[in-house]
Amino acid sequence: MKAGKRKNEGDVVKSFLDGELYRINGSDEKAVELSHVQESENDDGKKYFTPTSEKPVTVRSCVFDEFFYLYEKAPAKAPENGEFVIRDGVLLRNGKKVECGTLVPLEIKALIPGAVILTVRSREEGRMDLFHYNVEEDAFSKLANAKSDLELVYRHKDVTGFIVTEMETITICNEEDDSPESSDAGWSAFPVVGSWVPCSVNTGSDPVTHVQLFQTSHALRLVKDECGTEYYVHDAENDGKRTMVTKVDLAYYDEVSDPLVTIYCIEFPGLIGQILPCNDEDHNFVFVTEKPAGIIHSNYGHFYRRAVGEEVSSVVQDHPIPLSLSPMSPCDTIFAFGNRNYELCRIRVVKTRDRGFVTTIEEIK
Repeated sequence: MKAGKRKNEGDVVKSFLDGELYRINGSDEKAVELSHVQESENDDGKKYFTPTSEKPVTVRSCVFDEFFYLYEKAPAKAPENGEFVIRDGVLLRNGKKVECGTLVPLEIKALIPGAVILTVRSREEGRMDLFHYNVEEDAFSKLANAKSDLELVYRHKDVTGFIVTEMETITICNEEDDSPESSDAGWSAFPVVGSWVPCSVNTGSDPVTHVQLFQTSHALRLVKDECGTEYYVHDAENDGKRTMVTKVDLAYYDEVSDPLVTIYCIEFPGLIGQILPCNDEDHNFVFVTEKPAGIIHSNYGHFYRRAVGEEVSSVVQDHPIPLSLSPMSPCDTIFAFGNRNYELCRIRVVKTRDRGFVTTIEEIK
């Protein structure tokens, strides 16, 4: 396969003339400068390329594609700050106009490896569309249509996430995908509900997992349309009475560019007053609630566990570090909390047949 019209610094190409490998040092409209390299492998099988002592080679750009083909693509780099700007609805790169056709760019939202994320004027008045501009391919791809606002909520290596207001999804972009406009790989939209909580947990475990949290107290109801597609609609009668929390886990494995994404949703009575992350493998949280007062342990993978009452909320304020959750039975749960003084409290909730839930609190100082 011949290299494309664009010559990217760092790409390794192979010559049709001598079969040797060369790395592109730089290029312009007139010429491409190359350095001869030799290929080797690390102990783990990874390829790397070492420059030789030979002098750089210069080849005219107009004939380059006939003599070389792409052998190893260099990792994409994010554009420099100021390289792309928008002026009066025109996208400029280093002062030169980027052809946008009928698109009217509004604002650059993020610079990611190999691409620009920007908003574009929507056909619906007062709205905007979210677009991905692939710098190397000079191609635009639409991510979201006719929305009022969006927020960048996640960034790790070449994976970028946005929460789009009203669309209620988080869009994950991964520039490792060579042809995002024709493939679903690396492009995903996951349903989330509510505003982003500035809470990111990186456990440092294997795999390294990053956690994003979203919450809303605007009541929602899950419905299906005539095609069977599920979506949420607003349930105004129950606003402020219940909370829905969506957790997005992004787990990174060695040698895999795309994260494994897992979504968990829980809904419970009351409004969140405080969020306490748990130091456990499932990345749980304890939500201290108001109206009614109490706590909710997310207990992901199972049903959440709950303790209710002002006394429960008060003792957790004095012991704000979740230590453990011990479900003794479906009707018996023990929560353990601590503080920096190594003081402990246990909250036990037992569901009885004759008097409902019985809660006992034990403090150990």
